[in-house]
Amino acid sequence: MLHVWRFKLAAPNRHHDQELLKWLNRLPEVQAAQFNLLLESRNTAILPNDSLFDEQWHLFNHGQTGGLSGADLGVDAAWNITTGGLTPHGDTVVVAVIDGGVGLAHPDLAPNLWVNWADVPGYLVDNDLNGYIDDHLGWNVHQKNDQINMPPVQHGSQVSGVLAAKGNNTAGVSGVAWQLRMMFVAGTGTVASLLESFDYVRLARKRYNDTNGQQGAFVVAINCSWGINYGQAADAPLWCAAFDALGEEGILSVAPAANNPVNIDSVGDLPGTCNSAYLTMVTSLDQHDNKASTASWGARQVDLGAYGQSIRTTGGSGYSTASGTSMASPQVAGALGLLYSAPCSTLIRQAVADPAAAALWARHQVLHSAQPTADLSGMVATNGRLHAGHLLEMYEAGCASCPMPFDLTGIPLPNALFLRWTSLPAYDSVEVLWRQVGTLHWQAQRTDTDFLLLSGLAPCSGYELTLRALCAEGGWSDTTDAVVFLTDGCCVAPTQIGVETQNPDFVQVHWTPVFAASGYRVRWKTEGGVWQSIETPDTSLILVGLSACTPYVFNIQTMCSDAASVDTPDMAFTTAGCGPCLDVPYCVAGGADASDGWIAEVTLNGWQHGSALGPGYEAFDGISSDMLVLSPDKTYPVTITPDFVGNPAPHYFRIYIDFNADGDFEDANELAFDPGFGIDGPASGWLETPPVLTSSV
Repeated sequence: MLHVWRFKLAAPNRHHDQELLKWLNRLPEVQAAQFNLLLESRNTAILPNDSLFDEQWHLFNHGQTGGLSGADLGVDAAWNITTGGLTPHGDTVVVAVIDGGVGLAHPDLAPNLWVNWADVPGYLVDNDLNGYIDDHLGWNVHQKNDQINMPPVQHGSQVSGVLAAKGNNTAGVSGVAWQLRMMFVAGTGTVASLLESFDYVRLARKRYNDTNGQQGAFVVAINCSWGINYGQAADAPLWCAAFDALGEEGILSVAPAANNPVNIDSVGDLPGTCNSAYLTMVTSLDQHDNKASTASWGARQVDLGAYGQSIRTTGGSGYSTASGTSMASPQVAGALGLLYSAPCSTLIRQAVADPAAAALWARHQVLHSAQPTADLSGMVATNGRLHAGHLLEMYEAGCASCPMPFDLTGIPLPNALFLRWTSLPAYDSVEVLWRQVGTLHWQAQRTDTDFLLLSGLAPCSGYELTLRALCAEGGWSDTTDAVVFLTDGCCVAPTQIGVETQNPDFVQVHWTPVFAASGYRVRWKTEGGVWQSIETPDTSLILVGLSACTPYVFNIQTMCSDAASVDTPDMAFTTAGCGPCLDVPYCVAGGADASDGWIAEVTLNGWQHGSALGPGYEAFDGISSDMLVLSPDKTYPVTITPDFVGNPAPHYFRIYIDFNADGDFEDANELAFDPGFGIDGPASGWLETPPVLTSSV
C-alpha cells in the first residue's frame, strides 16, 4: 500500500507554491512531495478536428495544396506540449491585436476574444478605475468605447483567425494558439491612433504587474499588422519609443515587414527601422519555403520568416484566404502565446520577477529556435523561419529552475574582449569561462553584472567563451554553447569605405582604421587605364587630377609591419560633372502601394514610357540614351494614363520638376502639372517651363 496523502490549499497562492513544495520536502516526516500534475495523452500528433484544417497548409503541410511537405510551422509537435490558454501558475495568457475591427459574432473568434470582466457594460461608468469607460470587450480608440466590431472588419478578423481561431470545435479553422485570449483594440489609420492603442494594452499589463496579477491582463505580446513603406525611425521617435515602453512592462511587439520586394535595410520601413530589442519583424514565405515574391527582406531589420501566401483563415463573418506579411506576423505572436502557456514554469517565474527581462528571453527563444531556410539565408537576421515545434521542444528540454544567460556578444579590442549578455533576475552571479582556441585549459571569472572586460589577451587570436549562472536560490545553470570571438590586431582590409564625389576633378575617400596597420595604399584608375597609387598613414585621402563625369575603380590596401598586406575588392565611383539630373542626390523612386491602381504610361512631348513589369511604379532616370530634355519658356503636351485591377476609380496625378536643380521640388513653379481634381482615365494637359532652366530633366 502506498502511503500517499493529497492536500488541497484553502487559499492557494501561485507565487508561493514552489516555496511550499520545498518546505514540505525538507520535513523529516515527508519522504517526497510533488504537485498534482495534469496528465496528457501521448498521441503522436494533436491535430484539431476543424472542418477546414486540411486547407491550412501553413499549420500542417503534407503537400495537400501542391506545396513542399514539411514547409509549415510544426504545430503538431508544439500542440503536443500546449495549445495555449493558461500559464503553469493559472493565469490567462493574452495577446493583443491592433487592427480595424473584428467579427464579434464569428463562431471561431468569439470564444477566444478577451473580455474585461471587471467592467460592467452599459452603465457609462469606469467600474474598474482603469481610466476607460465601458471597455468590456476591448477598446475602440476612435469612438472611445468597446465597439471593436466597427467596419472594416475583414483584415482584423483574418489576422485574429491566424493568431487564435478556436481550434478543435469541429468547424472552420484553427489558430496557431487555439485556446489563447485576444485583446482586440480598434485603432488603425494614423500613428496617433496606434500610440493610443499601444497605451491601452500597456496599461492593462502594467496594472497586472502592479497588483500582483489581481487586476489588468497578462498581455505577453501585441500584433500590429500595419506599417509605412520607406519610413525611417528618425521620422517616428514616438512610435519607436512605444516598443520600449511596452517591453518594459513585459510585452513583445510583432509586426510584418513591408509587402514590397525591397531590402528595408537600404530603403527604410516603419516600424522595421525602429531599433527596439522588444520588436520582432516578420517577412512572408510561400508553401514551398520560398520568400514570397511581394515580401521585403533585410538581414539587419527583419528577424525571421513565417507563412503569408494563400493562408486559410477567418473572415468578417465566414472564412477567407488571405496573403501578405500581415498573415505571417500573427503566427509569431501566436507562438509567443504558446510559449508562455508551456508547462515549464521558468518563463513565468521570470515574468513575475522582471517582466522586461522575461520578454527579452522569450524573444530569444523564438529567434534561436528558427528553422534554417535556404531562401532566407542572408535575407533575415536568423536566416530562417518560425518553427513552433522547435520553439516549444527547445524550451521544455531546457526547463530548469536556473536558466542559462543568453545573447552573448563580444566587441573585439587589440588585447581584450568586451563582453555583454542578458541576465535574468534569478541570478546571483554569472561565471564567464574562456580559453584561447587550440588550448586545453579553461579560465573563469565571476561577476554580478551583465558585462565583463577580458584583458591580457593575445591580439588577432580566437577565444572560445561560454557562460553559466549561479541562481540566488542555489544551483548552477547549464553552460551556454561555446562561441568563438576574434580579438582585434589582425592585418585586415579596411571596412566602411566612403567616397565623396561632389566635385568633377577630385574625390575624397575615407575608411575605418585598422589597428595593425602601419599605413594604407590607395590605388585608382579609369576603365582600361593604368593604376595610380598613393600611400598615407591616415584614414582618408583626396584623389586629385581626375576627369569630370568619368567612372573609376579603386581599392585600398592595408600595409602591416609584421604581416602580409591585404587589399579590399575593387570598388567604383563616378566623378561629378554629368549634369544635375545625375549629380543631384534625389530620393529613391518608388510607390507605396500599386496593387489596385498605378501609372501605366507617361507621355511628354514625344517622350513616352510605360510600366513594363505589370502593376507597379517604375523609374526611368538611368536611361542616358533617352533623356528627356526641356527648353525654357515653352509649353509641352502631357498625358498620364492610369490602369486598374477592377473598376476604374478617380486618381490624382501631379508632375514635379526640379527646374533649378537644388535637389528638392519645393520651389516656385516646380509643381509643373496639376489637373486639380481626381480622374479615372487619362489626365491630359499642358506643362509650362519657366523662362530660365538650369538643367535638363
